[in-house]
Amino acid sequence: MANFALPPIKDASPNIPTMSKKELSALPSTSLVSLSNNMAVVKSEASMKASQLQARAKKLSGEASIDIPGKGRNSIATSQSIDSVKASMQSTIGPVASTAGLMSESAAVGADLLTNATAAGTTNDLAKDMASKISDLNTEII
Repeated sequence: MANFALPPIKDASPNIPTMSKKELSALPSTSLVSLSNNMAVVKSEASMKASQLQARAKKLSGEASIDIPGKGRNSIATSQSIDSVKASMQSTIGPVASTAGLMSESAAVGADLLTNATAAGTTNDLAKDMASKISDLNTEII
């Protein structure tokens, strides 16, 4: 029997924090690439969940099945699952989450996170805020 349970709307995607250019300047370029990759996966997950909701709504209304002569009613199956997208999302957040964790630990002992904050166009306080936002995002994703 098919599962027609609809996920709650609030679970459509993680809560993405607002990040300023100056906060993003506090991250190394490799972490920015990791964050960018993760945001692409988050977008993919939201799109996949929206498609699932639409497909389930169509199934419930009878629009998703096709009557093929000689073969009866058939539905279309997708090859990509929410579970594989979620696993991909969890793997892509790793590098930036690791950097944010190190930044948070350094901030906790009172160390400056950046030695070149002004040259990077940011401040140590903004770097601490960015580390906190990434840690929150990581917690929500995993």
